[in-house]
Amino acid sequence: MGPSPSLPDRPFLTITITFATYQIMKTDHTLKQNPENIPPLGKRPVMLTCPRCKQQVMTIVNTQTSSTAYICCLLMIIIGCYICSCVPLCMNSFKNRQHSCPLCNAFIGLYKP
Repeated sequence: MGPSPSLPDRPFLTITITFATYQIMKTDHTLKQNPENIPPLGKRPVMLTCPRCKQQVMTIVNTQTSSTAYICCLLMIIIGCYICSCVPLCMNSFKNRQHSCPLCNAFIGLYKP
């Protein structure tokens, strides 16, 4: 074998990596209020004074499937109950209720059973 080629003093490719620092700010869209001003929220609409628009209103209730229902579905699939796995998605006891103002659409609160 012949002599090996000599390598240059400088590398062939220089890679510069810079890391940018980003500050992630979490915005809180819930209203800051005194708990004694809001009556207990439940499954049904509640008559209250809206903290934003200061009007006496009956809340609008929107239902959302809770994460607990999805976890139950997943567990039922893992166990092998494929046919029954969608039942928690249909049950009212696995639904969260979101109360909002009908006039200004302000979020009032969340009821989790």
